[in-house]
Amino acid sequence: MYEGHDAIDAVHDSLKRQQVQCAQLGSSLYAIALEALSQDYVRGGTTFELLNGVSEKPVHDALPLRLLGGLHAIALSGIDTRLSGQFPSTGGAPTNDLADIVLTALQEHREHLSASVRRNVQTNEVGRSIVALSIARWLPTIGAQTCRWFEVGASAGLNLNFPRFHASTGVTAMGDETSSVSFGPDWFDSSPPHGQSAICVDLRGCDPFPIDVSRPSERLRLLSFVWPDQSARLDRLRRAIDIALEYPPRVDRAEAGPWLASFDASPRHDGEATVVYHSIVWQYLSPDNRQSLIRSLEHLASKSTPRRPVVWARMEPAGDMADIRVNIWTGDMTPVQLELGRVGYHGPTLRWSPRRLHPSDA
Repeated sequence: MYEGHDAIDAVHDSLKRQQVQCAQLGSSLYAIALEALSQDYVRGGTTFELLNGVSEKPVHDALPLRLLGGLHAIALSGIDTRLSGQFPSTGGAPTNDLADIVLTALQEHREHLSASVRRNVQTNEVGRSIVALSIARWLPTIGAQTCRWFEVGASAGLNLNFPRFHASTGVTAMGDETSSVSFGPDWFDSSPPHGQSAICVDLRGCDPFPIDVSRPSERLRLLSFVWPDQSARLDRLRRAIDIALEYPPRVDRAEAGPWLASFDASPRHDGEATVVYHSIVWQYLSPDNRQSLIRSLEHLASKSTPRRPVVWARMEPAGDMADIRVNIWTGDMTPVQLELGRVGYHGPTLRWSPRRLHPSDA
């Protein structure tokens, strides 16, 4: 655990980093709140009491977002009307008193927030589903007309319903055109291939702490991790939750590697691919779990053939944007590795630009 000055360095750094990210990603409310929290932390205030010693890796564990999610949950629940009055997600608007009201809320809801900062962030960002839609559109280029889709770190599993969402790139359309969750051409800098998408015949996920959106308290928790001044994100999430209530996704409570090894995930016939997918998950896996997942992937790859490919697809951080990479096994244990494109952390703006990676790039 951090103590004394080390704690101020580590946690304060995480607060300042998150402040910059929130400002860059369009949440001025959270940028202001984080400035107040970081100053309070250095003073040894309630922020210090709540965050000191909670995590040895506060940036990695997204400690500031845990605290902000707890505050947003309080606002969404309506138990603190002053705080709710500052959040657009609850019909309010930030005022010059925002910083003072946030710090007062820390003191008044210390017990609730102490529990919040000890629970993992669960974003289940629906905007990232444009990556899954684009990969499904790309799969026929490697000979897969159908696919089995397995998502690790699936949270509530909302994005397992991606075939029920819709996206139009201006060049091609993907998914269900009648869907209430839809993405327009402004989400794409460049389009994935035109044509037919692979049909997902099997959609399953796992998460060590899955969220069940059929429970109101769990829905509130999921909504709390969306930034309160980003109304479009909240609206998409609520619509995706409605779809999940009608078409419940299958999410098993399990760690990634052991889960993938627990059943036969291989393609079942020619023209079918198995896709193992994750988005902004790798950093949260322990080294042992990463190695376990890789071993499970290699075992799965050993069953691949040229007409039954196995694909490891992922959207993971790469600086200011995330990159979209795939390993493709077709019977040879040395995979073909591609970067399919880059995308913003919340979905926009996807730049589809496939290129083969050399071993030194992968």
